[in-house]
Amino acid sequence: TVIDKKNDAQANGVNFEGDEIALGAKLNRLISQVKLELADLLKQDPQLYKCHLQNKEFDSSAQQLYIDIQDHLSESSEMFRNSLEQEQLSGNTSSIDSSFGNRSLSVLSLNQKTLKDSGGKAFMELAKFCLKLLAAKDEGEQMSPQFESELVHMMTQNILDAMRLNLKQARTQFPRMLELVAACSNKSATHELFVASTDESQRSAKLIPCWMFIQWIPQMCSVLGGPEGALVMPILTRIANVYPQALYYPLQLSTESVQSMEPPNPHALQRLQNLSDIVNQHVPLLPKFVEALDGMNNPDLKFKDFISSGIYHMNRGDKEKTVQLYKELHKGLIACCRDHVGTSVGKMAQKFSTKYGGLFDKVFGKDGANIRKMTTSSFRRTLLEIQSKYFTNNPVVQPGQHPLSLVSRWLADYKDSKNAQNYIELPGQYTGTHCPDPKNHVRIIAFQQTITCMQSIRKPKALTMHGNDEKSYKFLVKGGEDLRQDQRIEQLFGAMNDILSGDAQCAKRSLNVRTYSVIPDEGSVGILEWVPGTVPLKSIVTEQAKLVENGPSIIDLLKDYVAHIGPSLTHKDYPDMLATRPEKAIVKSFDKVQNSISADLLLKGVAALCSTPESYLVLRSKFARSFAVFSICSYILGIGDRHLDNFLLDQSDGSLVGIDFGHAFGTGTQLSVPELIPFRLTRQFQHLFQPLDTEGLLKQDMCYTLSAIQNNRHTLLTIMEVFVKEPQLDWVAKAMKDFAATRSDSEDSSTSASQKMISWVAKKKIASARNKLLGHNPCLIMVEELKDNQLKRSNKTAFSKCVQYIKGDSSKFRAQNNWKVCQSVAEQVDCLVDHATDKNLLGRTWQGW
Repeated sequence: TVIDKKNDAQANGVNFEGDEIALGAKLNRLISQVKLELADLLKQDPQLYKCHLQNKEFDSSAQQLYIDIQDHLSESSEMFRNSLEQEQLSGNTSSIDSSFGNRSLSVLSLNQKTLKDSGGKAFMELAKFCLKLLAAKDEGEQMSPQFESELVHMMTQNILDAMRLNLKQARTQFPRMLELVAACSNKSATHELFVASTDESQRSAKLIPCWMFIQWIPQMCSVLGGPEGALVMPILTRIANVYPQALYYPLQLSTESVQSMEPPNPHALQRLQNLSDIVNQHVPLLPKFVEALDGMNNPDLKFKDFISSGIYHMNRGDKEKTVQLYKELHKGLIACCRDHVGTSVGKMAQKFSTKYGGLFDKVFGKDGANIRKMTTSSFRRTLLEIQSKYFTNNPVVQPGQHPLSLVSRWLADYKDSKNAQNYIELPGQYTGTHCPDPKNHVRIIAFQQTITCMQSIRKPKALTMHGNDEKSYKFLVKGGEDLRQDQRIEQLFGAMNDILSGDAQCAKRSLNVRTYSVIPDEGSVGILEWVPGTVPLKSIVTEQAKLVENGPSIIDLLKDYVAHIGPSLTHKDYPDMLATRPEKAIVKSFDKVQNSISADLLLKGVAALCSTPESYLVLRSKFARSFAVFSICSYILGIGDRHLDNFLLDQSDGSLVGIDFGHAFGTGTQLSVPELIPFRLTRQFQHLFQPLDTEGLLKQDMCYTLSAIQNNRHTLLTIMEVFVKEPQLDWVAKAMKDFAATRSDSEDSSTSASQKMISWVAKKKIASARNKLLGHNPCLIMVEELKDNQLKRSNKTAFSKCVQYIKGDSSKFRAQNNWKVCQSVAEQVDCLVDHATDKNLLGRTWQGW
């Protein structure tokens, strides 16, 4: 109607501009409504629609209607899009094309909301429909190449259109779209469509703002050497020029990872170097900042890391790699202090260099020359002797408060220069959820002159940064660990929160996972956002245990328990315990020890935070909801190692915060002492909920959470698939070590063979998550994961017993009816709770858990 009226008006010489704006908005709403209804019809009978498209037996009028809808929607909104993009980029309406005039601003504002709410959703409905069919193809359903190509093109077009309208859900699908587009020919219409929307050199009006890709920077950097590299390079180049501080840290990590590959990918190296050249022009202080953070790691712990990596490469016969690692160690611990004494290096490093520099030079020789003369056994013996003699039980920095100058003179002396470029932004401000405004970002103006060294194994340091907004921000600097996996888990939690907020029942009950920022700076150092007002659950339980008069020592109880089921729960004796100790003996010993400890320690600790009974009920309710959501979300992601130090309690509202995700994607079942339960639901937790039971305070919220995520499983699996394929993750490194250790000299050791290994393991982990989201029995999923444990090869009797205990006997709910797939979400939750509270499995858990 609009187009016909416009043509008639032009033919008669009548000005149609004003009516065109109003009618254009009406047309957009009508077409969006029709397109949504069409999408609903297609979803109701996808097989019929698929058949029509494949066999071209589509009714001609219906097919033409669909084509017209696509064309008209595109045409009717074309006049608005350029101005909308300008508005999104500038953050105001002053840059809107003047041809609209003041009279069109209100219509344009309304149309922007219409385009986002109606048009964007319409685009995504069709995109999700295409993705659903493509997912079915990945799961084995037959599909012709032509039909697949049509689906990929339609999906790409609709996701890109939805991204232009700033639809958050569309940005979430970018990794899957990238993977599918990369598989297309460079000359295909789909490839050209993607390039026109992302490559600035194309000078297209359809160019998508580069900030919308910020959340996927680490993933884009990780694929620069693959077929996706040519597609993401223009996007990363735009980000490097506009938001260099958003790109610097992921760029350093990816460069480090590529350089460690054997052999390094030349395409990836060149592209990373090109990006680094751009970024380094804008951020001259960031390299010094990262170097200073790395210097906060205890020197003795750096030497311990060298022992592990050095012995690994010596076992492989790669002495040159070991020498290279020693040079890096020497540069970071010894040479840096000799070259910069009294300037940027802290007193801790200076003292270490002075005390042990001569020893290192004598034992390892100049530039590690003596290492080439050592055998693997002599190298191992030398390292362990040095560690035992000088560093065991003698950390360089003791837990507690220390002056900042002890670990870094550079940080202690830092002052913001207020230079237009020479500054450091507070980490964690580029989230990808909104258009960044670097001019108004918080800058670091100085660092607090005291740090706190924590008690844990890696001795992380609490560092406070003062911002130019007159606020202070506390972070935990953690060295010796790759925090990329923690960062990915937090991103996945964020995606789950998006799903939960879009579900009516979950939103009504405010169900979500508490998240925090994780910023890996290099492969061996990173910073984590400090969660204020929190305390580990272990501290609460331990403090309450001390208040019990004549109470037994928990350590003594543990020793007594181990003596009963023994000889010990060590790596060496664990298989024998599995194979020889029957369920009755384990449960009896477990009950004896458990009953010696008060069941209400956690309850009393939480109650101590409250001033009234009413506030306690509110606090407990919040604790239960957050615990229920975290348990389900961590189960889906295969998160393990849930000892009480890895749970924080927010003392202000009772919410639970999970931390430290070093074991994720099911790696807990691969430990030498495997984890045999899906999540932690021990007696202290259960007693906190009394007089209500898990049915009253947990199961209902668990069902709501699991149901919402299952209903949106395709979105979550798409993101997970991107993460598990990244070569930087810890479990991938382990898979590569296993691959290198198990292959024979005659077998293929090429990069392609190792990549196949990674792909195979990734598919297994995605399959495990998919089965959880399809309602498969939790114990059967765990049994499948356990099949990759070395226990299956080293002790078949212990492995078979382990499988038997996981499945449970007929008295266990999870074993009834031999369910392979649970009949409902409620049944799946019942199976999970039954599995998590099985005393026979809890009694066989690692002694430190």
